[in-house]
Formats: sequence, structure tokens, C-alpha cells
Amino acid sequence: CCAQCSQTEKMIQIFEELVEKSKENGAAQPDLITYTTLIKGLCKGGQMDKVIQLYGEMKEKHMVMDEVLFNSMLNGFAKTSNIEKAMEIMEEMQKLHIPKSNYTYTILIGLYSNAK
Repeated sequence: CCAQCSQTEKMIQIFEELVEKSKENGAAQPDLITYTTLIKGLCKGGQMDKVIQLYGEMKEKHMVMDEVLFNSMLNGFAKTSNIEKAMEIMEEMQKLHIPKSNYTYTILIGLYSNAK
């Protein structure tokens, strides 16, 4: 799978193809699962600017978001030691009433234990 291989360029190309086809002929549009999968792969590749861009698109589309999406982004910011962005994501979770799981707390503990 592209996400596991960190072939982020290919993932983005496939995603953009899906977006184009949905515009052209009303084919399936990217949904929460599509975005979350792409975001998770981008986080693995450390492409957090692209993650922020995609998250912005999701917000513009008023997509319903879930804990898996937020945990993926939190994990990405934790791996890049970006405490500030991680806290922004936590605030978004609270605003949207997304519950925190044990995994969410584990990511946060790791974030602070690895902070420099």
C-alpha cells in the first residue's frame, strides 16, 4: 500500500485523480476515510504542510471528522516534535467535541516525552 511505503507522491497523484474524476463526471468524491488515509500517509512521510492543507480543505467542505483523523494528525505533529501544532489540533478536537481515547493520550505523552 502506498501509505505504508511512504510513496507520498503516488498517494497524492491518486487522490488528485479521484478529485478530478469526481468533478468531471460526478464519480465518487473523497470522503473522511479517503482523507484520513492520505493524511496518515503524509504524516508518515513528514509532509505536515500538506496535511494542514488537506485538513483545511476538509473544514471548507464542512466534513464530519472523527478521532482517527485527529489522532493521525496528532501523531504526525508528535513525530515532527511540533508541540504548538499538536495543541492546535487538540483545541480543534475539543471545539468539535471529538472524544479523546487512550491512544490520543498515548500520543500526547509521547509528544512531551520526546520534546526538546
